[in-house]
Amino acid sequence: VEFILDRGEELAPRWHDLVHEFDYPQPNGWYYFEKDPETGLNTETPVDRSQSRPPAPWSYKGFRLLHGLIFEKEGPLFKPMRAMSRAIDGSRLEHLFTRLEHLGKEFTSECMHCGDCALVDVAYFCPMSQCPKSQRNGPCGGSLEGWCEVYPNEKKCVYVRAYDRLKHYGAEDSLVAYRVPPVNYDLRFTSSWLNFYMGRDHTAKRIGLGPPGEE
Repeated sequence: VEFILDRGEELAPRWHDLVHEFDYPQPNGWYYFEKDPETGLNTETPVDRSQSRPPAPWSYKGFRLLHGLIFEKEGPLFKPMRAMSRAIDGSRLEHLFTRLEHLGKEFTSECMHCGDCALVDVAYFCPMSQCPKSQRNGPCGGSLEGWCEVYPNEKKCVYVRAYDRLKHYGAEDSLVAYRVPPVNYDLRFTSSWLNFYMGRDHTAKRIGLGPPGEE
């Protein structure tokens, strides 16, 4: 112990010269702070990642456009869609409407027909089908280097994929902007669109959208 302490005191005046012997960066590793090239230590300046945004696929751009048109309260088609949903809800057309919606979302998003849609919460990925654990409120914590814990080196974690999509628009913080509740199984196999416009699903409740005539 005495030797170690003496050796430490001997090396202390030139510790900057020894930093490289304790620096083992991972290839393509993620580091929050900029590195000081002179000392090899971190600076207090966060890395500028504004220029390293991955491209957004056209499918995601299409989902964003559609959502803005019909699901945002300020969207030009929001009121017509809500009026139509009110007319369809509980009518003989509801089954057909639900079936057509599910077929479309099954084709584009591998929809699991939960009736309490979380596409908007995960960058238009369905967490029920894209996550083996159906995690709706963030990753499970078991992923390694972005890979799914259940399918390592085969399938990326859906939240990593969502982060990449959102980063293109600088909107990655939306993943932690609010808590997504567990799926409401009372709505299973029903139309998520009708559930939204009629104020029944979690998204409608989050934005304060109640049943028509009761707001």
